[in-house]
Amino acid sequence: MRLMADNCRLFQKEWVFLRRNLSGKYNVVPLAARGRGFDWLKGERSRSLADGVYIDFGQPVRIDLIESTVDIIEFFYPNGRFRGKKMEWISYISGTRRELDADPLPGPGDGTA
Repeated sequence: MRLMADNCRLFQKEWVFLRRNLSGKYNVVPLAARGRGFDWLKGERSRSLADGVYIDFGQPVRIDLIESTVDIIEFFYPNGRFRGKKMEWISYISGTRRELDADPLPGPGDGTA
């Protein structure tokens, strides 16, 4: 596992949790100590990104299948139980289950891809 984590390019990218404050600026919480690729968002007000987990591919790309609490203590992953516009997400840390919106995945032009 360590060999894969150390050498997989995906894990070498910068991952952050972004949350937009009321001021319109972003709170950038690094999920790995890699760099400062998202620091420009701390003063950015013109770009609209949904709160969530992002990876840096030259631009912020939202990871739709991972949700987190604001304090990044728990991460939630889809667990099924689709009901209309809701679905169940689970934290493998605590076993907590949440029912969250099952919005369609974003596409080009909506500011998240």
